[in-house]
Amino acid sequence: MQWNSQVTESIVGALTRSTVRRTSRLTDVISREVLRLDLLGVIVAVWWFWQSLSPSLLPRTWIMQGVLSGTSAIVGYFVGWLVSRIVVALRIHRRFRGRVSDTLLARLRWALLVGAIAVSVYVFGVSARQQEFHWESMDLSGPERFLYSGVVVITVAICIATSAATRVVRTLRRKLSARGQHFLPRWIAAGVSTAIVGFAAFILVNDVLYDGTLALANRSFSISDVHLEDDDPDPPQSPLRTAGPGSQVSWESLGTEGRRFLAYGPSARHITELSGAPAIEPIRIFVGRASADRLGKRVDLLLEEMDRTGAFGRSTIVINIPTGTGWTNEQNIQPVEYLLGGDTATVSMQYSHLPSALAFLSERDEVVDTAKAVLAAIENRFALLPAASRPALFVVGESLGAFGGQGAFTDLDDMEARIDHALWVGTPGFTAMRKQLEAERLPGSRQMYPVVGDGKQVVFAGNHTALEYTRPKIVYLQNADDPIAWWDPAIATKEPDWMSEELDPSINPAISWGRLRTFLQISLDTAVSNSFIEGDGHLYGTLPVTAWDRMLTDSGWDEIQINALSVRLAKLPNWSASGDAKRLRRDQLAGDGSRDPIP
Repeated sequence: MQWNSQVTESIVGALTRSTVRRTSRLTDVISREVLRLDLLGVIVAVWWFWQSLSPSLLPRTWIMQGVLSGTSAIVGYFVGWLVSRIVVALRIHRRFRGRVSDTLLARLRWALLVGAIAVSVYVFGVSARQQEFHWESMDLSGPERFLYSGVVVITVAICIATSAATRVVRTLRRKLSARGQHFLPRWIAAGVSTAIVGFAAFILVNDVLYDGTLALANRSFSISDVHLEDDDPDPPQSPLRTAGPGSQVSWESLGTEGRRFLAYGPSARHITELSGAPAIEPIRIFVGRASADRLGKRVDLLLEEMDRTGAFGRSTIVINIPTGTGWTNEQNIQPVEYLLGGDTATVSMQYSHLPSALAFLSERDEVVDTAKAVLAAIENRFALLPAASRPALFVVGESLGAFGGQGAFTDLDDMEARIDHALWVGTPGFTAMRKQLEAERLPGSRQMYPVVGDGKQVVFAGNHTALEYTRPKIVYLQNADDPIAWWDPAIATKEPDWMSEELDPSINPAISWGRLRTFLQISLDTAVSNSFIEGDGHLYGTLPVTAWDRMLTDSGWDEIQINALSVRLAKLPNWSASGDAKRLRRDQLAGDGSRDPIP
């Protein structure tokens, strides 16, 4: 027994000493890393970390918050480090040399670290309460507060990864500089090595990672877009649809979203069920990016399809500018088909295989060029028709499609002169046309919902009530909490007017502007803008029904019929919504949600 006791004590003692040595080594490593950090960089990084926890337009999960906080801390540290380097370069620090000892600086760093941790606990509590405003305003349950502790884990992981990457770059620069000093003065070798490593890093990031990733994504989406899956719809049997009987456009070339667009849409019977009046089948035409290798050829195909289906003989032609993948929101198009008794021809052309975010980065000009080409081609055909027999011309665009559609016009006067009606849904904040209208709004009107001219021809709205008693020619729909509608690189350096004006009730009253910080927050918000219930973020639900009802007041539909149409269209699948949003929508339609989609 005594022998066993002695062995046990020896083992425990050895383990204890080993643990103490390892802990001591770990403490030494952490101390060295803390002392190596730039003091001003740490101060700015901690401040930016705190600022990143402030609310923006949409609620954030702890994972998204961690990504934002980690990115903010890195950017903040770089800003502080850069200022420190400028101070050193200007030799301002020499005035304080000898006045502050290294020991005092080390203690100051540790004091800042401990103080930052203590303050961060308080800031976390405030941030969690502010985030709860978003979830409660949407009638949703947010994550438990304790989960926000994961923000620290993600932030630290991002900081460590970034530190490791920068250490590799610094090591390469030092080695290259040491080689260069064999035949160059030290200061020249240091400058040349910095330039070479910096240029190599730029090439790696821009040409390899950025351009390479976009090229790879484009090839991948291009291949998958024209590949038919087992669950893809069959080609239409109606000659009034592209790829139907008599069409020269192949079903595969239309892409996933083009095939969906042609598979959906109301029949004459569906329209009559709601209107109570005779109706005809709407014409739908779509040309895919893969249908022809050049824009001019795709436009020719579009016109051939319009001639084949008799589109120019309909009372109204609707030019639909889709999003990046070719997706079309049925709730933007079907109201027109119903309200006009099917006497419509909706034409659409795909300009990219990529999702809108990637299409914006790599093919932003394509959407504008496509919108201009389609509009010009149809106008040229109109010029050959007698004025009395020309169809009315409507233009519709959502998200990147709204950006491209408005880019087809030089200004508002040009738009009003060339079309009869336009519906722009979730127009991105960087769109030149909308920014021009915001700048020219009547004094006293808000940037979010500006009053343009007499307020009758152009209406900005974010809910059904705002459209009541109007009869506009052009409607802009934009939710107050839609980050895509307010994303603009300009907000990185200048506070937008809407943040200093009276805020919409759907926006967190604790929101504030910070240089670059707000831009990062709203950029992150765009990634989850389709993750909530319709009517929030970038999901507009049946609001387009109300918009078209107000623009087409002569349609003869009464309020009961409009409500019935809203109920029917509310049940349509929204392919752009995230999985969470679709689940929430199913709950809502099943009566489990608390919101009524009917205006």
